Amino acid sequence: MRALLLAGAPLASHEGGTGLLPLDRDADARLRRVLRLRDGAKLRVTDGAGLFAEATLVAEGLQLAAVERAPAEAAPALALHCGWIKGERMDWMVEKAVEVGAASITPLASDHAVVRLDAKRAEKRRERLQAVADAALEQCGRARRCRFTEESSLRALCAGGMPLLMADEAGGVDLFAAVSTLPTPAPPVVALVVGPEGGWSVEERAQLRAAGAIAVSLGPAILRAETAAIALILQTRMALDAALLRHGKKR
Repeated sequence: MRALLLAGAPLASHEGGTGLLPLDRDADARLRRVLRLRDGAKLRVTDGAGLFAEATLVAEGLQLAAVERAPAEAAPALALHCGWIKGERMDWMVEKAVEVGAASITPLASDHAVVRLDAKRAEKRRERLQAVADAALEQCGRARRCRFTEESSLRALCAGGMPLLMADEAGGVDLFAAVSTLPTPAPPVVALVVGPEGGWSVEERAQLRAAGAIAVSLGPAILRAETAAIALILQTRMALDAALLRHGKKR
C-alpha cells in the first residue's frame, strides 16, 4: 500500500474514529497527476507526528479509516550531526539514516569541510534534503518525521547538554562500552557526531572531548563519512538494545 506523508495534517481530530480529510491543491495534484492515482485508491497516510490511518482517495479528499497512533519509536532518540557531504552521497546518507531510525539530521560546519555553503545555498539544499528524508519516511513506513535542520556549529552542539558519541578515524572505544557510560535512566536524546570528509581538526577534537564526547570505534576500516553515519546509527542502536536487555528492560 502506498504511504503518504501529509506533514501537519489534522489527523488528531479524527483519532480513534473515521472522517474525511480534505486535500490542498498541491497534495491533490501530487496524488492525481504525479502518482496518477484515481478515486478508490488505497493509501496509508501519516501526519509525521505519530498518527496514521488507512485512507481511500475520493473526490473530496481522503476518506479515513480508523486513525491510530503508531507505537513509540526506540528510545533514546538518535540525533545525527554530520558535516556536509558532496553531491548524491549526502542524499544517500539522508535516505538511509531515515530508514534505520535517525530522529533528526543536522549538518555541521567544520574546519576541514570539503563542502562549504553560504546561507542561501545551505537553505536550498536543506529543503531538498528534507524532501529526500520525507520520501524515505514514506518508503519505509515510519510515522514520525525525521527533521533535516539548519546548519549548526560545533560550539552550539557542545553546549546542547546531550550525551555525545563521536565517530573518529583516529579510533576510540567499543560502542558497547561507550553506551554503558550513559546516564541511567537513559537520556531522551543521544547525539551521534560524524566529522566532515576532511576529518576532524585537532581543535575540534579537543572541543568535543571537553564537552564530554566519547570517541567510538566503528571497526578497523576508515569509512567514508556517509558510511560512518549509517554504521554509527546502527551500532549505537544495537548497543542500546543490548544494554536494555542486560538490565531486563524493554525498549
